[in-house]
Amino acid sequence: MLASWRRTSPHDPVPKRMAECYAEAAVSITITSITDMLSFWVGVLTPFPCVQIFSVYSGAAVVATYIWHIFFFGGAIALSGYHEADNRHSLIWCKQATPRSKAGKESFRILSSLSK
Repeated sequence: MLASWRRTSPHDPVPKRMAECYAEAAVSITITSITDMLSFWVGVLTPFPCVQIFSVYSGAAVVATYIWHIFFFGGAIALSGYHEADNRHSLIWCKQATPRSKAGKESFRILSSLSK
């Protein structure tokens, strides 16, 4: 999902980028999650209680991971896209970052001395 987000154009609005991201990634996430759930839940049919318990909990974990990817992770990517569009810092969202083109030579010297 993150790879499909990076393939979108940063100049597009966030809803369009999210639509492209979900159009590309959500289908594969859904198919993979459904096949994983079914393969784990087939284990409930075994006569061993330990395998049945493992299968139920593993299938439930796949459901929880699917919900997390679709709702929470997608929302986090959208928030990150809005901060990126507003030129906000990646870790401190309340601070607006200075573009390298406007930073000047002094900040370049500071950055180059840190990388050594």
